[in-house]
Amino acid sequence: MLLERFRSGFGATPGRTIHHDNLLSVNRLLYFLERARFQANRSDTPFCLLAITIGKLDCDGQGVHVLAGILHERLRITDDKGYLEDGRIGVILPDTPEAGAHVVARDVCEKYRAAGGTISYEVYVYPADFDLDGNPVFDTEEEAVGSAVSVHPMQTLFAAKTPRWKRVIDLTVGLCMIVILSPVLLIAALLVKLSSPGPVLFVQKRAGLGGKPFPIYKFRTMRVGADAEKAMLRQFSEQDGPAFKLTHDPRVTRFGQLLRTTSMDELPQLFNVVLGNMSLVGPRPLPIEESDECESWHRHRLDVTPGITCIWQVSGRSSVTFAEWVRMDIQYIKKRSLLQDVKLLLLTIPSVLFCKGAR
Repeated sequence: MLLERFRSGFGATPGRTIHHDNLLSVNRLLYFLERARFQANRSDTPFCLLAITIGKLDCDGQGVHVLAGILHERLRITDDKGYLEDGRIGVILPDTPEAGAHVVARDVCEKYRAAGGTISYEVYVYPADFDLDGNPVFDTEEEAVGSAVSVHPMQTLFAAKTPRWKRVIDLTVGLCMIVILSPVLLIAALLVKLSSPGPVLFVQKRAGLGGKPFPIYKFRTMRVGADAEKAMLRQFSEQDGPAFKLTHDPRVTRFGQLLRTTSMDELPQLFNVVLGNMSLVGPRPLPIEESDECESWHRHRLDVTPGITCIWQVSGRSSVTFAEWVRMDIQYIKKRSLLQDVKLLLLTIPSVLFCKGAR
């Protein structure tokens, strides 16, 4: 599920890979990277991945041989090294914060330069989040010592590319639904405007694919300034975990409650689907501040593009615990297929018609 790019060697001709006995294959390294994430989640400790690029003049295979030798001497027995799908050499550093990864990388760079070559590197950190502007946010100040250009959240590496069949369905169904429901959208927009002062749409930054924020569109169902009141109502949330759900939310307008009960407030997200930052089917995206409060294992739900509906929507929605909600999302990710998407879309229809779990 990582990167899904070409698997050729450094500067090699297409289809040709420079192999080295001390370096793991692409598939093996990705397996160890997934394993490192599970171990980090279990032990609640950070880990890093170094992505090393060899200079163009060192692409005859000798540069790979020299670098592999340096890594073999420098790394711990618990560290793994091998090929990444985009042609770089990856080094997995368990139990290592970002500052420690830079120490290792700079030492390797110096040794490689002493051998007459040049390399560059990037550091991927786990866990790490994004702020509202899409900038990486690390857990401690110590983890923010690297340059902003060379440090990235690890979550972006686990982000899976949307399958072509899924994108075709999103575009086709999304555009058709916008056209068919355009009268409903226009009437709803007019009633939102007439029923309470403020904008028609509510735009909020939410955690998308790989944790990167994107603006989600909904019909406004609350009075203006409702976000500022959320902290005071937090203690009354009926949803455990970081997600906030409240049946009788005092911030909701009268017409807004009707929109929520019928799930019509979600209709503008069809434009998110057409734009590509959401899918018809996928884990529901959380607001950035709620996503930041998630446990590490919860972030598996960020491995795929978020959606309008998923297993959670057709299996009780607000009546299940947050942990069960996340497990449903992970179940969907593991079994993502055309058949499952069609099934969930069909099951969503009665859930909406009968207002199952809507708040």
